[in-house]
Amino acid sequence: MFETAEMSRLTVASPVEKMEEVLRICADLGCVHIEEYGNFEDGIGVGKSISSESSSKVSQLLTKARALQAEIGAVNADGPKSVAEVKKLADSLAEQIDNALDNIDSIRDAESEITQLEERIKALGRVAPLGIPLDLMAGFDGVELFIAETSKASKAHAEFADILSDIELQAAKGVVAVACRPADSAAVQIGLSALGAKPIQIPAGEGTADKMIADANSNIQTLQAKIDSANKAVNKWTSDNGRDLVILLEHLEREESIFTAPTLLAVSNQAFVLDGWVPSGEKSKVESALSSAASHVTIEQYVDDHHHGDDGHDNSAHSKEVPKELTMLSDYLDSKGLSVFDFFNNMDLDHSGNLEFPEIEAAMQKADIPDMPPLNMARFLAAIDINRDGKINLPELDLAIGAIRNGTYHAEEHHDDAQPPIKFENGEFSEPFELLVDLVGRPKYGTFDPTLLMTFTFPIFYGMILGDWGYG
Repeated sequence: MFETAEMSRLTVASPVEKMEEVLRICADLGCVHIEEYGNFEDGIGVGKSISSESSSKVSQLLTKARALQAEIGAVNADGPKSVAEVKKLADSLAEQIDNALDNIDSIRDAESEITQLEERIKALGRVAPLGIPLDLMAGFDGVELFIAETSKASKAHAEFADILSDIELQAAKGVVAVACRPADSAAVQIGLSALGAKPIQIPAGEGTADKMIADANSNIQTLQAKIDSANKAVNKWTSDNGRDLVILLEHLEREESIFTAPTLLAVSNQAFVLDGWVPSGEKSKVESALSSAASHVTIEQYVDDHHHGDDGHDNSAHSKEVPKELTMLSDYLDSKGLSVFDFFNNMDLDHSGNLEFPEIEAAMQKADIPDMPPLNMARFLAAIDINRDGKINLPELDLAIGAIRNGTYHAEEHHDDAQPPIKFENGEFSEPFELLVDLVGRPKYGTFDPTLLMTFTFPIFYGMILGDWGYG
């Protein structure tokens, strides 16, 4: 209650064809935190997202579901559904989601048209006082037409008095129209400048501006009715299917995380390694679930680096040196054109999927590698045996040989410096106050969890602050 949950390091290795099954088991467990692999080494790098018909379907439906949820903000006030029911939603809701998105698109299109019509009405309203049909404002050959806004429209006749016989002038409240020959255009522009006039862009169309304004208003009313109808349909959809959408969205995001999880793993040509964390209290449950699909599973209690060596334990098992035998084996496989998979199968005499001492010694002797020193089995095994079970499986051998070939083999295991994620262990009463702790940052692993303290002190201090504010 006052400490964060104890975490253990999880290492899973298995052939690549078991990857999706292992990831799905981890998702079902709900307590596995996968550490991202970031070495980006040739031959042993991160995996690629799972590409299949199912993953493509999930990705497309998830995109649509997210877009719809962003529009309607559906909530689930009735609780979860069974797994069987949730899986059926992917098929039953797909078409309904499309229909809801179509209604939303029609609303957006109508709103966009209304905006354009309102802009058009505004433009038409500027020239409407002139009473001139729009098709006449387009101008004619040999005639130039100027239409401009001005607050001094009443003074237009006086301003153009000297050339009034050479031009056609129409003035109305706030607007002036002048038609002239090209030879008089300079004088007209000088006169408009004196009036402080600003040119108006003439709207396209035929007929009077008043009639076009009336038509635009009629179209706006039609579009608004369409929007109201579509909004009612969307609201009804939300009422009928909002809960299912929230549930489906959670399911699809979980599936998407499974399909993209390989990008977090260390993957070679034939094997992968999953590096992660699990709560120590879930160790047995996790081992039992993963052992059915993975070649090997190890879960080790996390010990802070600051405490290593303080208890008198020998930590030499955590260090790995590159034995000469392993390097020579890698060179031998290259020279013979043998894959790790073929060599492993030749060594695995009992077809158990694991290599033991006699099988390894027999295979190394049979390989007849030139200048091979006497096999130091302990050192050779320690360099490959990730889970320290005294045996070697295909993923372990494949990863070790790959690291040797790429010059990326390290004397220390890559994940020794990683810090475990922080998991709170609070009851229903104090769990909501974890949000407040997250605002300032979760405590360091293995230290005091202040959630329960916040549960009691925050309401008290908030009440005191609110009281001070209320009474000045």
